[in-house]
Amino acid sequence: MTVPVAADEARRLAALEALGDLGGEAASHLAAICRTAASLFDVSIAVVPLVERTELRPAAACGTDTSPMPREGAFCAHTIQSDDPLVVEDTLLDPRFVSSPLVVGPAAIRFYAGAPLIVAPGLRVGTLCVLDTQPRSFSEAQRRQLQDLAGIVVGQLRLHEANIRQQQEIAAREASEARYRALADALPQLIWIFSIDTGENAYVNQQFERYYGPIGPSRAARLAGNHPDDAERMDRAWRTAMRTRSPYQIEGRLRRHDGIYRWHRLVMIPIRQRGEMVAMLGTALDIDDIISARRKLAETGKLLQLAQDSAGAGTWDLDLASARITWSAESAKLHGIDAPKGYALSTEEWLAMVERADGEAALAAAAAAAEQHTSFSIEFRVPAPDGSLRWIHGTGRALYDAEGRPQRVIGLNTDITARKAAEDALVRAKAAAEAAQREAERASAAKSDFLATMSHEIRTPLNGVLGYADLLVDELEPGTVARLHAERIRGAGSSLLTVVNDVLDFSKIEAGQVELAAEPFGLDAVTDQAVAIMRAGAELKGLRLIVETEPGLPERVVGDADRLRQVLLNLLNNAVKFTAAGSVTLSVSRVPGPADEAAQLRFAVRDTGIGIPAEKHGHLFKRFSQMDGTIQREYGGTGLGLAISKQLVELMGGAIGLESAVGAGSTFWFSLPLAVAEPADAPVSAAEGEVRPARGRRLLLVEDVALNRELALAVLHDAGHRVDAASSGPEAIAAVQAERYDLVLMDVQMPGMDGLAATRAIRALPHPCASVPIIAMTASVLPQQVAAFREAGMNDHIGKPFKRAALYAMIDRWTPQELPVPAVTGTLDLSTYREVAAVVGPARMRQLLATLAKELGERFGAEGVLPEREQLAHDAHAMISASGVLGFTEFAMLCREVELACEERRSYAAILGRLHVMRRAVMDEIALLRAA
Repeated sequence: MTVPVAADEARRLAALEALGDLGGEAASHLAAICRTAASLFDVSIAVVPLVERTELRPAAACGTDTSPMPREGAFCAHTIQSDDPLVVEDTLLDPRFVSSPLVVGPAAIRFYAGAPLIVAPGLRVGTLCVLDTQPRSFSEAQRRQLQDLAGIVVGQLRLHEANIRQQQEIAAREASEARYRALADALPQLIWIFSIDTGENAYVNQQFERYYGPIGPSRAARLAGNHPDDAERMDRAWRTAMRTRSPYQIEGRLRRHDGIYRWHRLVMIPIRQRGEMVAMLGTALDIDDIISARRKLAETGKLLQLAQDSAGAGTWDLDLASARITWSAESAKLHGIDAPKGYALSTEEWLAMVERADGEAALAAAAAAAEQHTSFSIEFRVPAPDGSLRWIHGTGRALYDAEGRPQRVIGLNTDITARKAAEDALVRAKAAAEAAQREAERASAAKSDFLATMSHEIRTPLNGVLGYADLLVDELEPGTVARLHAERIRGAGSSLLTVVNDVLDFSKIEAGQVELAAEPFGLDAVTDQAVAIMRAGAELKGLRLIVETEPGLPERVVGDADRLRQVLLNLLNNAVKFTAAGSVTLSVSRVPGPADEAAQLRFAVRDTGIGIPAEKHGHLFKRFSQMDGTIQREYGGTGLGLAISKQLVELMGGAIGLESAVGAGSTFWFSLPLAVAEPADAPVSAAEGEVRPARGRRLLLVEDVALNRELALAVLHDAGHRVDAASSGPEAIAAVQAERYDLVLMDVQMPGMDGLAATRAIRALPHPCASVPIIAMTASVLPQQVAAFREAGMNDHIGKPFKRAALYAMIDRWTPQELPVPAVTGTLDLSTYREVAAVVGPARMRQLLATLAKELGERFGAEGVLPEREQLAHDAHAMISASGVLGFTEFAMLCREVELACEERRSYAAILGRLHVMRRAVMDEIALLRAA
């Protein structure tokens, strides 16, 4: 059987070779087209074979493998002979293929339809073909559809070829730029590129930097280096060039970094982009080196000598033919040899004087630079008789004969021992600093663990104290002694909670990260509550506790009532503690100021206690500070109260101080700017105006501690909510699957499966369970713990002990007033969908939708099971373009998020749950679209 060959076979094969390797993303797209073709034409096999000289190389396939096959006897060898599709409805009836191995062999192909891949007029590099083991008819419309898909394959091939060309062009441009910079740095001319708009340098070569020194990038700095007698003439030439947009050259004297002027020939060449001049390339050649060879040698010697004198450098000259090195006196001295007139030696002798490995590397670098026509830089060590090492830095470049053959390599040696010592010291210091940092981080982590545990263990029982105190206040009649006692229990508990929070987060206070509330509150209520809490302790010591308020104070102000109460309690507690007899007085007054500004209020706590020496006043507001050791033994305390008070007052924009003398008592005062609030329309309840929700919600409470569970149920039932309770993570997971809830209140620390694990499991459940709002209800509220809640999929958190108003507000925030039944939607972009449908037609669009639905059903694994990271990334990548092109843009973006999570090795359990939910919605949407 002969193989048909096109007349322009060589040109066709060249076009095929230009495509290169079609692996990676290109292969993935071609495979998707094969699957689409197989589904569209309802065949078992679809292939994109590229027709090589003697074989067919499948770039992608569906229903068969991609192994190469002989060109002889292949259908595609005939298909590429024409621009029209080749259709063989029954291969046993076509004499061209009746004996083909594809027909009579194991493949048993009975049907073939192929469209050529036409990359240019007359150039057909392969085909898109569909095959089956049963004969079938193939309509004219199907022929056009096959040609359309072949056109899409050609588009992918052209895109792939364009990407290859772009990568080659980028690599060539980068290589060209690197060669240019290396060449420019090796040239003796000054070379610079600068913007014609700003005059600032965009690039300067090494010679420019060596010549001018650190003058900066501005044009003004360069002009300052022109000789005064040449400046006007050179500026005139510049203005003419700017007007005519043309190159120019001029000779002038340029000032070197050491103040010496030297004549240079300057050549300025415009750099254009899209026809517009945007920059200039400038070069400057020392014309003294061009006038005569003798002057050139003399001037070069002077410059080299100047460099040696200023840098302590010495010259060296390596003759490549004789392998002998000639040193200047300074180079010899660097090697420990005193030779005022210079010194010559062989390369072997030199290798014996230095660390041999360094020396061999230096000679290899010199030889390579000579072959490559580049300069080089090396470092090597010279052992001294006393056992020390001297570090030497050598630079050099080769000199060539008229035919370009390297003859000599010349360069400079400089002593860098001091620099190396400094670098070594820096490395040691950095290592010590890193070790100290690691130790500090370990200590910080231990502190954080301690604070987290302590916070949870204190907050958990305090949650019960405050919660039941709230319920008790609501149940008792106002004005009764029992109601008053309950209110004082609640007030003391709130103050204890505030103190606990501040002590646990003291590092946060020091960092200025405490968040202050700005809410209206009654001034008398805060002061009365603070005094009421301290009254029992004062009465036990026989002290009178007095409150003095100035007439005309605002009834209500805006600020942080809890922080104000905490400061007052600190000062009142200290006063009662250090006063043996007499009284403690709390006074509140207004500091005179403009009427339109916030009220400046002064709070003072005056006692008749032991007093404080003047020399101790400055230490009292420092943490852990007391007057002396006997104070702590006699009165107790940690010394944190005044430090916390000072920081809180200053955070609220105020100031704090004291007036005291030994034996005369003390007055601790602080002032705060507090905006005046409107008077309350109705009395605020003891629960501080708690908000009741508009209607009851269907809630799930997950709490393993019976006391806390009963308290929360009472508070939630009191608000009219319908609440189910679960005592463990598995119970919570079962509950959300059995019942639809508006919101889940989830404890975090539970035995067995904790709240975080339960939340992750719920997020992976089928819709709508996975989307239920979950609020952490926990005593663990440190920043790193809150971040862990978010990572697990929780929507928000509320700390224990909770305030009822805050709990109700949290529920209202995450549950809408009306809860409409969510419509099934795949977030379809209708404009994109309609554009595609208009191009391919309704019938074909339904085929494409069917293919996408089939792909979605087969990918991403079963729900509730985490697939392998690599497989999940592959599935997500394949569905990005497949779903996005049909209009399911949000699903495509979610697939991209999944792919990124897999590539960046992040946890993908929560996002996979969202993906399964949206996948079902997309498949439901596809079913509706196909049925329409």
